[in-house]
Amino acid sequence: MIELTPELIIYSERLSNWLKTNRALGNITPDNPRNAAQIVLNADGSAVKIKVEDVYKMVHYRRELGDWIASCQRGYFWALKPEEFDPMIIEQTKKMQLCQETLRLGKLLKENCFKANNTLLNSPTAQILNNGSNSESNNSTKETNGENSTQEAQNDRDRN
Repeated sequence: MIELTPELIIYSERLSNWLKTNRALGNITPDNPRNAAQIVLNADGSAVKIKVEDVYKMVHYRRELGDWIASCQRGYFWALKPEEFDPMIIEQTKKMQLCQETLRLGKLLKENCFKANNTLLNSPTAQILNNGSNSESNNSTKETNGENSTQEAQNDRDRN
């Protein structure tokens, strides 16, 4: 079960009752739902300050408790009939499919990038570049070693 602060647990009950009451009054319906931002604005006068993310958590929490909070693309409402959950199920299924497709593409892109990098690293051009950078570093090491040898010889002469 999702974890909420004690304040959000209390407010989640208020939210649930508010959705249920307004459904009974015909104010909040499947055709006229309330989105998370509207719920935050509605709670603005409350002692508990909530954010949009809190609304998502509270709705999830209330659903785990069995409250009939349904949703559609435009917002939340209290469901009265089983078929009123259909838009929520369809929307969540589409999101899940999109996430699965994004995951599949991410894995494919990673694999292709790995193959491309290996191909590039083993290409003749990469070998030439690697050999060139190795010989440059060898040359600079030789130059540095040469300077060190000259300095060491000078130090030996100074000591004698």
